[in-house]
Amino acid sequence: MATAMENQASEPDRIKNLLRSNPRGMSVTDIARQLKISRNTTAKYLEILRTSGHVDMDSIGTAKVYYLSHRIPVSTLLNFSSEYILVVDNYLQVIQVNSKFLDLLGMEKNAVVGQKADNILKFIKMDREIVSKLHEAIMGKEQKEKIHITSDDRDCYLHARIIPSTFDNGEQGATLILEDITEETHNHNSLLEHRDKLEELVRARTNELEEANRALKNEIAEKEKAQKLLKESEERYRRLYMESPLGYQVISMDGILLDVNSEWLHTMGYTLEEVIGQPFEKFLPENNKEMQIKPIDLRTGDDTFHSYCEMVKKDGSTIVASFSCNLGHTSEEKKEQVQCIMRDVTQHRKFGEKIRKSEKRLKSILNSLQNGIIVVDPESYEIVYVNNAACKILGDSEKNILGQKCSDFICCSPGEKCPAASEESGILTSNCILAKSDGKTVPVKRTVIETEIDGKRQYIENLILDES
Repeated sequence: MATAMENQASEPDRIKNLLRSNPRGMSVTDIARQLKISRNTTAKYLEILRTSGHVDMDSIGTAKVYYLSHRIPVSTLLNFSSEYILVVDNYLQVIQVNSKFLDLLGMEKNAVVGQKADNILKFIKMDREIVSKLHEAIMGKEQKEKIHITSDDRDCYLHARIIPSTFDNGEQGATLILEDITEETHNHNSLLEHRDKLEELVRARTNELEEANRALKNEIAEKEKAQKLLKESEERYRRLYMESPLGYQVISMDGILLDVNSEWLHTMGYTLEEVIGQPFEKFLPENNKEMQIKPIDLRTGDDTFHSYCEMVKKDGSTIVASFSCNLGHTSEEKKEQVQCIMRDVTQHRKFGEKIRKSEKRLKSILNSLQNGIIVVDPESYEIVYVNNAACKILGDSEKNILGQKCSDFICCSPGEKCPAASEESGILTSNCILAKSDGKTVPVKRTVIETEIDGKRQYIENLILDES
């Protein structure tokens, strides 16, 4: 009887040895014939071997072909996995655990294998959640669960899969596979937080827009008027931003023109094709090449660089251009470039020169007069201008006289109202005694006229020496 049992126990090994010598596979009939056992017995052992993972089966037409499976041992495979794996038998005893799970537990393998799963899992505080699901998996129902635990004082999030398993001996068990999704969960939570903030900003902005729309509707009574205002607004936008009256240019850090607008082209008389890619100094006079925009000035100085350049137009004439430049970057490659607003200030320069010449001529005329001319600020009574004759009469230099109170030289005591201010005609004529800077006095005939100079009230005093 013992011999029969030994023979029965050796039948699976005989089948595996036979299949090992026939790697292309064999049918049930072929195996039964070779081993001289019944076809039903052969089929039963093949099914056990296939369930335990030792044999694989392929269907070729109506025939089933069996061959040895080529599989890595589970214990070896588990330690190569990046997941945490624990295998239990039908009694919830741990029969296999990989190194990742041992690291999570902080335990050695010999302290885990053979222990009840609930005693092991309590060390990471997941025994209540998992043990009941291990029972269900042993009964054949796969389980999934998201678990939150604390490990080394940090929150960990795990995705648990509990898979029904069948072992070599045909017994049932379960495999617990934990995937660490902590980073993914944190990223997801962060995305949700950012989404909530963005939605809040969108809601706030939407409310602002709704308030603006309501205010606009309250101001505009009729639809036709709203359409008219919208059209006018669009036209203003085009004029301001699309048809700027100021020239605009972009220069590379080595002085090459990268872009100009239509006003720049109109001012200089060139086409776009004649300008782009050309050095900026090409448009400067030969004797003025050094007076140009230098990008290095923007790196070492203020944010905005101001410069004046004489430029040559296409027709050969020249203009004086004012540039306000700042350092910018291209939107794609982040390369540095100089962005400039250009103004044609030729006429302004000419007008300013005329004003300076006029002022110089007027000052020359006033200094040629024999009468003393003094201009006084009616608010502070400070002397703001004296001609040469007035300096001579007062006996002091222009530098020492300017900024002094007129009462220091002419009439009133400090704080006393000037008599000229009380004249209804705005003209005061009187004889008075002037106090010179050396302490001497001199009699003069004084005429005071109130007038307006550069939009500001002024007293003009005419002093004539009284030699009578």
